[in-house]
Amino acid sequence: PEYRTVTYVAIRPVDLLDEINVDEEVILSEYEYRIDEFVIPDQVDLDMVVFATQEGSLRALDQIKQGENFTDVGVRETGIEETDIKLGLVSSEYLMPELRDIAFNLLPGDVSDPIQSDFGWHLLKINNVIPGYTQDFQEARSTIRDDLLVERAIDLVFDLSNHFEDELASGAS
Repeated sequence: PEYRTVTYVAIRPVDLLDEINVDEEVILSEYEYRIDEFVIPDQVDLDMVVFATQEGSLRALDQIKQGENFTDVGVRETGIEETDIKLGLVSSEYLMPELRDIAFNLLPGDVSDPIQSDFGWHLLKINNVIPGYTQDFQEARSTIRDDLLVERAIDLVFDLSNHFEDELASGAS
C-alpha cells in the first residue's frame, strides 16, 4: 500500500483553442443574433454627494455656486472619501428613478439642485456625457470569436474525455 502510483490525464479547454477554427460567417451570424449585447447605452460621468438633510444639501450647493470645488465641499460636509463621490461612467439603468432624468438632462459641468430620495438629499455633478452607440461588427468580432472558441473547446473536452473513457473501458492502457 505504501507504493501506490497514480496516472492521470488533464484535458483543459485552453489546451485545445489552437486546434479550433471559427468561420467568419458563423461569427457574423452570432453578432446578428447577439446584437443587444453590443448596444452601449448613453452614459454620464457623474459625481454625487448624499446629505442627510435638505439644509445640508442647500448649504453645500451654495458653497459650490460661490466657486468651491464640488468634491472638496462634499468631502468636507459629509466626511466621505473622494472616491465615494466620483461614480465615473454610469448608464441610466444603474441610477435610481429620482436621479435618472435629472442626470441625463444636465450638461457637462452642471450641478443639480438637491434631489430627494429614500437615501437622503443628492447633489449631482455631470463631468461628461457619452452618447450611446452600437458596436459595429469589427469592434465586437474578437469578443464573439473568443466566446465561440471557448464554447467549442469545452465541447471538444467532453468529446475527448468520452472517447478516452471508452478506450479505457475497452481495455486500452
